[in-house]
Amino acid sequence: MNGKTTLTGIALVVAIAIIVVWLGGLWAAYYYHLGDQETQWSRMLVLLKSVEVVAIAAAGALLGTTVQMPRVADANKRAEKAEEAAKKGRELATTVKVEAKKTAGTDMSESLARAEEVLAL
Repeated sequence: MNGKTTLTGIALVVAIAIIVVWLGGLWAAYYYHLGDQETQWSRMLVLLKSVEVVAIAAAGALLGTTVQMPRVADANKRAEKAEEAAKKGRELATTVKVEAKKTAGTDMSESLARAEEVLAL
């Protein structure tokens, strides 16, 4: 992951511009062509629909990055905690193996005490 959580630079400008063009087209269609013939309306709507698809995608990109920011931050925190837990688990496994080799056939209470120390870290 590249750490980027929002649209920036040219992507932000293009997304906003597309939405503005679409809204401007809606206004122009209403204001200038309200009383015109059906064929003109049909042509205007075909053009607006093609821009509308791109405008909805642009709005989705803008809103999607904003809505997902808290989720991404939360997922990163959980991943860090999981990495720490995995590291402790590996340390515990190594300690138990070493202690088991040292005390082969003897009391395992020291090994268990060391394992508890590692888990408490």
